[in-house]
Amino acid sequence: MASNAKNSEAFMKHVMEAAAGMSSELGQRMQSDPEGWRNQVLGMMEHMKGTGAVAYPGGPTLSQGFEDMISAQAISDEMVQKALKDGFMQALTGALRNPDRWSYGDGEQTPVRRKEAMVVQHVWGRGGDYSLDNPALSDWARDCHLGEFAKVKAHLDNEPKLLDRRETLLRLNGLFHVIYGMRTVDSKDSRMASMKVEKKEGRDHLACAKFLIERGTPVDCRDMAGHTPFHHCTGMFGTKLTLKLADYLLDKGADINARNRNGDTPLMVALSGNNELCVDFLLERDPETNVTNYDGNSLVQSALNFPDLQRKMWAYASKKSELERSKAKATGKYRTCAVCSKSNGLKRCTGCFLVWYCGSKCQKDDWKGHKANCKATQAEYVPVVLRQHGHSQIYNWTANSEVTVTPKSEQKISGKHHFIVKVGIAHVNADEGGLTLYNKEKTVYGQLAPKDDVYLELVRAVKKDGVMGVKGFFYAIWEDGKGLRVNAKRIQPPESW
Repeated sequence: MASNAKNSEAFMKHVMEAAAGMSSELGQRMQSDPEGWRNQVLGMMEHMKGTGAVAYPGGPTLSQGFEDMISAQAISDEMVQKALKDGFMQALTGALRNPDRWSYGDGEQTPVRRKEAMVVQHVWGRGGDYSLDNPALSDWARDCHLGEFAKVKAHLDNEPKLLDRRETLLRLNGLFHVIYGMRTVDSKDSRMASMKVEKKEGRDHLACAKFLIERGTPVDCRDMAGHTPFHHCTGMFGTKLTLKLADYLLDKGADINARNRNGDTPLMVALSGNNELCVDFLLERDPETNVTNYDGNSLVQSALNFPDLQRKMWAYASKKSELERSKAKATGKYRTCAVCSKSNGLKRCTGCFLVWYCGSKCQKDDWKGHKANCKATQAEYVPVVLRQHGHSQIYNWTANSEVTVTPKSEQKISGKHHFIVKVGIAHVNADEGGLTLYNKEKTVYGQLAPKDDVYLELVRAVKKDGVMGVKGFFYAIWEDGKGLRVNAKRIQPPESW
């Protein structure tokens, strides 16, 4: 705790030093509300912690992560100001009335990471230059936002090119405008006040959206940040009304696992936006959960600042694990005899430890076919060196609680043993870094440092095939004189602990 307080004080010093040297509006805002900025920046740094992109500044110099974040916000502010200025001049000169001068298509969709991702997220997250008061916004866009069905239809009948016209820095077409307005109809979020659409006769956002899709708007079109209409319907500002459209989009072929330019799926966006309504909607439709974005953040990290959503994801992870175990057992990959498929009286092959037999007969019958694979699997076990720090705080994914583990001298392992180990990507005690590895009894427990050869292999396996991309189970062997060896190439079906 003292270390965290010290880091926070040092971090605050860096924030104010950076603000003092900035003459921009951003610098002035930071100086006027230092505590607010400290909380905002710390929250973002916490979200990115452990990905390799950001480190807490605890030393005498500003961390690269903080520099990138401040620079990204300054760049995004400049982009928005330029877009407002350019839009005003275009509106003043009448250039926006010429369809040949309009923008069309999704535009730049190159994947972005770290600083580039921060720039895109700042522009998109703060709404860019999108405002009903923006003189550059067309009547078409305003009527789409308001859900004026008759006017939207008349606009498009008069000028078909409007269907894919993109407006503002966010590159929004008619369907996005409709969703932007739809999100405000039943919203009680104060952030929606300036864009609020009142219910009136003739306004029907759902009808407008369906009309635009029927006229040819792709259901997976994208804005400047790579978000699809489905992202918008199920994200931070999603409502019961937008979820009706979300179901329609799925029926029309929308991808529930579509990624934006930073690799975030709709579920990641809903989690990071703390929208429990949309999270529930998505989980009921079985989205992909073993995913990470392009900065390496998982679904669990997306919910890092929201305990209620974390608990919801832990419960969902437990349910998914149970289903995976049942599936593995049904296909003979989990606690079933490799020959006769019996599930009682099983023992593991004492060579590779990954194949089960109900008795010596089945083992002998299978040896001719298993021999080569057994030897190859044995060679996959590699040495692992664990570090211990006296005690460590870990997350008990199954029990939905944090626990403190204190290794005891009597827990020291000796002889020769084989067992399943859990490998978790640390989120709670990040000061210790690395991966946490332990067996069920915790007779083996410790952390792997990033410099260990097997570290990256385990990280890749957990993020690709583990539970929620944050934990995975592997087989391990302990032998006096040889230490601990782990097979990082073959992730095992998830256990219940």
